[in-house]
Amino acid sequence: MKGIRIIRILLIIFPCFYLFACSSIRHVQYQPSKENISDPLSIIKSTIDRQPAAYNPTQIIELTNEYIKVAEQGSFIILPYQAIKIVFFDNMEKPKISKDLIRDIWWVEIYDKSGTFLFYVYATEENRIKRFVDALQIMMERTSPPH
Repeated sequence: MKGIRIIRILLIIFPCFYLFACSSIRHVQYQPSKENISDPLSIIKSTIDRQPAAYNPTQIIELTNEYIKVAEQGSFIILPYQAIKIVFFDNMEKPKISKDLIRDIWWVEIYDKSGTFLFYVYATEENRIKRFVDALQIMMERTSPPH
């Protein structure tokens, strides 16, 4: 009887914690700007290279005018892995910016045009993450086929 009571209490408390955790994330509406971006590739590279250590699963292997080749570090259960991804600028969807309201961290979610999630890029400064999105947008426009 006591065990059932504890389970009921947990079933009430757990959703509250879950809602609180989810409410600490805010999606940011941002319209990319092309102003003051003379070298978009250097901004992309420096933003990915300067990610906070605790949030740094993505590293650039190669960066060209057509694509980004990244390596993601991670682990499955206890086994470490490295995933290599090549992401063409002309196959990217508009990047989505989010901010954690508890920790001072910003990130961009990168998707391809089919809606498949590819990777995150993190920064501790709003300006840095927005300039990263600006640079991505420039590269996406440069490589997209004419309509």
